[in-house]
Amino acid sequence: MEANAVLGASDAFGLSIGHEAIGLYDPGSIRGFSPAVAGNTRIQGLYYDDMSGLSSHVSDQTTLRVGLAAQDYAFPAPTGIVDISLRTATAQPQASGLAELGPWSSGGAEIDLAGPLPSSANTATVTGGASWYRNHFGNGGGSTSWSAGAAPRWQITPHVTLTGFVDLTGSLHETSQGVYEADGDVRPAGLPENRYPGPDWTRTDSSAGAAGAILTGEDGDWSGALGLFRSQYRSGAGFLNLFTLETPSLATRSVTAFPPGGSRATSGEARLARRWTLFGLTEVLTLMLRGRDEQTAYGSGDARDFGSTTVMSVLDTPQPVFHLQQTTREQVRQWTEGISLSIGRPGWAELTAGLLHTDDRRLVKTQGLADAAHRDDLWRPSVSAAVHPLPAVTLYGSRVLGLEDAGTAPNYALNAFQVLPANRTRQSDFGLRWALSDTASLLLGGFSVSKPSLALRPDGIYGRAGRETHHGIELSITAHPSAGLTLVTGAVLARPRVRPDAGEAAIGARPVGLPDTTWQVNVDYAPPVWAALSVDGTVSGTSHVAATLDGAVSLPGATTVETGFRYRLTTRGHTVTLRGQISNVTDVTRLIAIGSGVYVPGNGRRASVYLTTAW
Repeated sequence: MEANAVLGASDAFGLSIGHEAIGLYDPGSIRGFSPAVAGNTRIQGLYYDDMSGLSSHVSDQTTLRVGLAAQDYAFPAPTGIVDISLRTATAQPQASGLAELGPWSSGGAEIDLAGPLPSSANTATVTGGASWYRNHFGNGGGSTSWSAGAAPRWQITPHVTLTGFVDLTGSLHETSQGVYEADGDVRPAGLPENRYPGPDWTRTDSSAGAAGAILTGEDGDWSGALGLFRSQYRSGAGFLNLFTLETPSLATRSVTAFPPGGSRATSGEARLARRWTLFGLTEVLTLMLRGRDEQTAYGSGDARDFGSTTVMSVLDTPQPVFHLQQTTREQVRQWTEGISLSIGRPGWAELTAGLLHTDDRRLVKTQGLADAAHRDDLWRPSVSAAVHPLPAVTLYGSRVLGLEDAGTAPNYALNAFQVLPANRTRQSDFGLRWALSDTASLLLGGFSVSKPSLALRPDGIYGRAGRETHHGIELSITAHPSAGLTLVTGAVLARPRVRPDAGEAAIGARPVGLPDTTWQVNVDYAPPVWAALSVDGTVSGTSHVAATLDGAVSLPGATTVETGFRYRLTTRGHTVTLRGQISNVTDVTRLIAIGSGVYVPGNGRRASVYLTTAW
């Protein structure tokens, strides 16, 4: 169960393995937009409408495909791709365990088993496990979480494979963090660290589940894949724990309760590809059909005001009676057909052109109102190319148009949990990869991504507020300068900007919460004279960000440091690894703008240690 994202990374853009993650980007942000919200999650390359996330019991690793890393996809996505690979069992039975302590007073344990199924002659294997954690958050709140999952795999013939998975997760008594809302240049001051602001009854139970099956096969120059997935998320009554700031140290406290709700989705994709060679060129024709049926239920909140108090105080009051009812159901049905043709000569050049047709239909049913329906029906072309002028150099470029999801409105908006209309998105990028040596590589590229801007508007509604364009340059360097030393570093120099829609007055030029500059340096060192030990560290930084839609308020940038170690030993024939980490070593305290004039506190210094073993 030991994982090392620094050693596993091929670039600095984003990789997560088990408990480890590095990168300039994450599933919630690539080039300033969220590929997870946009609906760009894939399992083994196949379309998956993710309502639940997958635990490490079934997921091996998650790779972010952006720039050159997205060139291999016959059907790329403008906001990038979150590519999940499933765990596979070895032919030999194996068990592994993990026990963790921290951060703060958190703790938990995991166990996983893997191996061939009885009487299967190693053609059928299964891996799976379970975990339990008692979580403690930096704001003093907490929860109890659990997960269990399994991923069987059957090698039906040497060329046909069936892979499945089932995954269940749950969170019990999870507290609702404090959210601070302000007008103008008023920001909370002196927030308590590691102390929950209450009230204690603002806790929620939730559960999620996912299951699926993937059938892959090949026969000569033909190959195909079929994936069918189901995912869902259910939540009990939820809460918004709101501080409306009057001054930096004084606020009006209120709690809004929301009725139980959730989402469920059935999704899948079928692909068929044919490869042939003509005039020394390799051609691949790919046909694709994907679809989904997604349903979401929610209701309006019921708020209670608890008067004015200091931001440092803890609200301790009996729970009032809230009147909660699900009032709205939304359904999204989408079908997408695609065709892609790739032509190239390995080591020289490759060109891929694709065309997608999407029929997206949305229906909203709200008690007391007439049904509202919306339909998008459009064609979306894409083209990408890569050229290899020198053995060590690859030049690439692409242009992609897409129709992507916009997610739901946050709970601090008047239209909380509303499913937002789909976004028409476009992206252009170009760049190069240069193998500097056998142990070092450079990625340098430019990009431009454009889609509708979503923000909390002055009327309290979260929705479209102009069009947002992100231009930028991204850099990644991976190297092994000496024995035992691995370096993964990168930076993004961006210019995120917003322009008003036709006929609208300009509000602000910068989107809330997005920096112009992001950088990260990751180092892992295993001393050759002490093979059992390795040390690692990460230094990350961002520039200042706009905190309000009109741009009048900004938050400063920050630089944070993380360090850790691994110590490996063998006892009674079993490998044991002790892993320790300290995040935010210098205890940088800062606010995070999650909306226009809406803030949550960032985490301070935190430490954790875990022990893994396999037998």
